[in-house]
Amino acid sequence: DLGELARWAVATAVPPPLEGRVEVADDVPLVRAHYDPLARALGNVLLNAVEACGERGRVTVRVQRARHAEVPGDAVALTVADTGCGIAPERLASIWDPYVTHKAHGTGLGLAIARQTVLAHGGAVDAVSAVGRGTEIRFILPVHGAPPDARAVGTTGEFLLPLRT
Repeated sequence: DLGELARWAVATAVPPPLEGRVEVADDVPLVRAHYDPLARALGNVLLNAVEACGERGRVTVRVQRARHAEVPGDAVALTVADTGCGIAPERLASIWDPYVTHKAHGTGLGLAIARQTVLAHGGAVDAVSAVGRGTEIRFILPVHGAPPDARAVGTTGEFLLPLRT
């Protein structure tokens, strides 16, 4: 239940005085997925959103049905939107790369792990941002889970974190 996951994540990750919102469409189906890795992936994105907002702003998580060219069949989009500082256009393409960070104390692994997790589920990720206006990170997850032969592939072609047990 991605709606329940979103509610829990926002309640635990978005501190006052920031405004945390969760918007779940009425027609969202359950998704066949691994809860703990998705919770960590969402937590990583929320941490970035909270840091981008500083001491004021809003973080909104939306859950709704979706279609995406890279995700066959029915899918659900889990979107984190913030009103923070935004990401410069020249940096946006590299946010998913491991060890790429523009934070003084960041590791550059949060979004790389989030992407890897979503890909291992047979999903897709995307991001849009405007400096001074905020960022929107979107996970698109197939309703019926990853195909049995799906594996996440990193940017260098290596296989990463197969989530099947």
